[in-house]
Amino acid sequence: MDYINKTKGCVGVRGYSGAVAFDNIEVKIEDSKDGVILLYNVKERPYIKSISFVGNKKFSDDTFFADIPFLTEDVPFDEKIVHDTIYKIKKKYFEKGYTNVKITPIVKKEEGGVALTFKIDEGKKIKIDRIIFSGLKTVSSKKLKKVMKTKESHWWKRSFLDRDKLDADMPLIEKKMWELGYFGAKVLGYKIKMNTDKTKMDIIITIKEGKRYILADYIIEGNKIFKKDEIKDFVTLKKGEYFTGKEWQKTVKNLTELYGNKSYIFARFEPIYKFKKDKLYLTISIYEGTKIKIGNI
Repeated sequence: MDYINKTKGCVGVRGYSGAVAFDNIEVKIEDSKDGVILLYNVKERPYIKSISFVGNKKFSDDTFFADIPFLTEDVPFDEKIVHDTIYKIKKKYFEKGYTNVKITPIVKKEEGGVALTFKIDEGKKIKIDRIIFSGLKTVSSKKLKKVMKTKESHWWKRSFLDRDKLDADMPLIEKKMWELGYFGAKVLGYKIKMNTDKTKMDIIITIKEGKRYILADYIIEGNKIFKKDEIKDFVTLKKGEYFTGKEWQKTVKNLTELYGNKSYIFARFEPIYKFKKDKLYLTISIYEGTKIKIGNI
């Protein structure tokens, strides 16, 4: 024998794929000579008949529709659609520096459903005042700002926030730290701080600076084509000085050309580090590969 549970009966309807079209569902149970009768009292949600945007100049309507796939006509109206749409639109404006954007949803009932309008007040773009690095101890902030695409504003040029550009700056900063020789350097994140009248912003980037090491010595292994003394002539790293990624890259470039001139174009050069207090002991491990032979042309 099956038993009727009022709560389960209601959940069963809500679990139905079309239940999103209903705003409210009530279940009543009535007895009959043949058993019980389940009566469902449902309130159907109005459908979205039209969608429009007002006040948008930076982005076209088509751009919004392309980036917000759930925003479409002829579907049941839901407050969540409005909330999520506002979030998506604001995100797009924030990424381009329009952090004062205001969006007002207007829902108007009409025959057969509702008309949905998003009224947009884009506001003004807010210029970048300062780029501040938190966590630096010995690195010059000027060196890091130089590699960034995001720039501070000056009297002769104003700069505005572009989130995509700023996000792309983070690995550039880490690369520069490596070039300067800081092992373990990492960008931990950034935050935007507005001034009181919301006309300017500071970008605060938090960095784990890492540590530099003096190159105490290096050895070369894996070489067969060239003698160690020949290879050392192409190593730009200097003993007794700080190891830097920049000089390592120069060394790799020099060795690549050296081996390439002998047709060993797949030769690889890997650094193996051994740290002892403030000193670095480097092994330059060479994988020479095979010589490439060129046939008749």
